[in-house]
Amino acid sequence: MGRREEPAWSKGTVGLTMARERGDIQREFQSHLTVTRELIERLGLESTLHGHMGCVNCLEWNNDGSVLASASDDLHVILWDPYRYKKLHKMSTGHTGNIFSVKFMTPDSLATCAADGMVRVRSVSTGANLLECSCHCGRVKRLATAPDDPNLIWSAGEDGLILQHDMRSPHRCNTEATNVLVNLLNHMGRYAEAKCVAVNPRRPYQLAAGANDFYVRLYDTRMIKLARLQVSASSSRMMWERQNVRCARAGAGDPENNVPRNAVHYFAPGHLSIEPNEQTFPKKATTYVAFSHDGNELLVNLGSEQVYLFDINCARRPVLVESFIIQHNHGTRPDEKQRPRNGTAPAPAPAAASAPAPASADADAAPLPERIRRLKETANEHVNKCNYAEAIYLYNEAIAACPHSALLYSNRAAALMRRGWSGDTYAAVRDCYCAIKLDPDHVKSHFRLAKGLMDLKRAREAHECLLYFKDKFPRHATSHAVFLLQKDINVALEGMDQPQPDEGESIKSG
Repeated sequence: MGRREEPAWSKGTVGLTMARERGDIQREFQSHLTVTRELIERLGLESTLHGHMGCVNCLEWNNDGSVLASASDDLHVILWDPYRYKKLHKMSTGHTGNIFSVKFMTPDSLATCAADGMVRVRSVSTGANLLECSCHCGRVKRLATAPDDPNLIWSAGEDGLILQHDMRSPHRCNTEATNVLVNLLNHMGRYAEAKCVAVNPRRPYQLAAGANDFYVRLYDTRMIKLARLQVSASSSRMMWERQNVRCARAGAGDPENNVPRNAVHYFAPGHLSIEPNEQTFPKKATTYVAFSHDGNELLVNLGSEQVYLFDINCARRPVLVESFIIQHNHGTRPDEKQRPRNGTAPAPAPAAASAPAPASADADAAPLPERIRRLKETANEHVNKCNYAEAIYLYNEAIAACPHSALLYSNRAAALMRRGWSGDTYAAVRDCYCAIKLDPDHVKSHFRLAKGLMDLKRAREAHECLLYFKDKFPRHATSHAVFLLQKDINVALEGMDQPQPDEGESIKSG
């Protein structure tokens, strides 16, 4: 059997350059040389621009990167030449509350939104108001523009509205204004808040929105019909009174059905999407979303949590117990080995479900390339020293270069479970499944899968996986580690079978 050729990026810059010239790689070359860890570590402060009298809340580059706009609590926007560290222009916005977002509409016009509930567009050269919109009933947190259309701008407000503003049409803030793209109040209830919004630079009909939960909504605006405001914004009512009127039918759906079901897709971290939002603490909110330059990925900042990157073209569904495990336990196992669940028979597994095929001869049998082996050993040393973050970084690098090694996935799963950051255990469960797919007989991956599910407080799923483990690997079924895990699972299952008190009804898993 010939020696497996190492990936081009493991051979350094020369190997990458040669591979690019041959046409073997292009995306890898860009991703590995555009931003490197060494480059990030060398980043430092170049200059500090002074000019604002309050907190600077937002920054925005113009299209060619020659001008930087900054907006502040001092209610002004400053345009900078960032290369000469020079202030080009300072502009009063007319806002009466903190400015949260600034966007270039054209080289001569700037859009801003603020805590006063206003969306404004002003000319840089003349200072003239091009748009004044008070349709929102609360703080307006983010604006979004499309790179190929300087006439459209979208705003996301804490009143639950995502509005679309068209500079080509005269606008009046009244019930005749047809500018409501999405009313989250109709879908989420009276406490819905829109926190952020972004437009896909390659497919401008795709609009991503974040709210005061952990879901990111991706809308196809071609399928959405703009709706009218439910109450006049120019009426004498106070802002909170207008919002109460809009909340009258909160949670009842769109009255005009302007957002069809297939017009929106949802993205969320897997470990959060399997539990109801009411049970997460502290409460999660999606505070920022941004598309990648090619429009295929969505970067999301989740408040009180972490930053996530979603592939919008290949979304992954949450995974807990694969169907082949259920089929094995309840299809081929004797009934006496199954644990009764209050007389409820388990649902049959799909007929097509099957265990992973045996690993190919060169999957994990072949030794790791020398560079990858050294990475693995160094990562193992970091795990032994409890430097889990550094170990995971090295496992990531090794897996990127050698993605067909079950051992690397299993080792990373162990490091993730020990580190214990939010989402780490769920990521470890996914790694265990990757390892099992590559090597169905990888003992540690099967055991870590059951343990990870137990750490996620999914006792029933952990029980299924441990049953499968003990049946598949009878030689390990009586080990002390298996005994302790089974004991924890049994205690948890008994607690789940106990009747719940009236004031604390059980919550169904998502």
